[in-house]
Amino acid sequence: MEKINKSQCLKGMYSRAIYLLALGILFGVNGMAQTLKTDSINIIGGISMNVDNQIILEDAQYGIYYKFDYKVSDNKKEINLCDTLYLACGRMQSVFLDPLYKENMELNRKDRIKISTRKNFKTISFDHQNLDEIADFVDINSDYKEYSAGDPIQIYKDKTKRMITSVYNSYSNNVRCEQSADKLLNWKISNDTATVLGYACRKAGVQYAGRHYTAWFTMDISLNDGPWKFQGLPGLILKVEDDQHLFQWTAIGLQELKKAKIVTDKVKYETVSVKQFNEYVNKETNNVMVRFYHDDILYFSYKKSRMVNIPIEL
Repeated sequence: MEKINKSQCLKGMYSRAIYLLALGILFGVNGMAQTLKTDSINIIGGISMNVDNQIILEDAQYGIYYKFDYKVSDNKKEINLCDTLYLACGRMQSVFLDPLYKENMELNRKDRIKISTRKNFKTISFDHQNLDEIADFVDINSDYKEYSAGDPIQIYKDKTKRMITSVYNSYSNNVRCEQSADKLLNWKISNDTATVLGYACRKAGVQYAGRHYTAWFTMDISLNDGPWKFQGLPGLILKVEDDQHLFQWTAIGLQELKKAKIVTDKVKYETVSVKQFNEYVNKETNNVMVRFYHDDILYFSYKKSRMVNIPIEL
């Protein structure tokens, strides 16, 4: 079946804890610098590149690419953005994520290794956590770069336990929240029909976390799953949108997977509430990490993103 490549749409930018991230990636943390060799097995989930640091949850049988259209606030104006996200489904478990996040994290790590070996600077500075403090240091010769890996959130669904686990992974912080799936199972199915991705679909609605969503699902694909946290309908959810038209997930590609594993990282997580998790992620993703040179010094800092995320869960 067709596999859709990563969308070239504009994305929001994300940052990390400056000191721990830079040191960890420059010098390697917990084996993350190792290359993952899987004998052509597709590993889906987590950010570790070391197979010894992964926990296999289940074989993945299907992969679905979704176009995610969403709005952000830019100086009190709503801006339309889009991205491509991926759902990997097993028999009883699934994970929904940015399919290029792990790869981009590794590319960013390699870039930091590369610049750390250059001989055109004498020291590395982590002293300024706000770029505004040293903005005058940036000029045409600074080799300025902003680091963005993509969407850091990975959402695991366990249908046996009826649980949803949202995970934020980085080289310095690992945070997760767990919640019951029950509130997302109260669908009301109507007789309305539509066609999505060439499949005949039925309409359903659900109220969750302060928003009402309309979904289109197909009984031609017997997967009790969907994008983001959505699940619980008698077929695969191919399209979902909230009534305010702020968020929309639309299936754009479907593939049958062979030799694919759904995994999570073998790390210690800080477990928080859904509210605390969303607040933490919002804080982290509203900053962007930067690096540049000035007067024989390699600076790492971050700047506040101009665009502010509109919360999905109210």
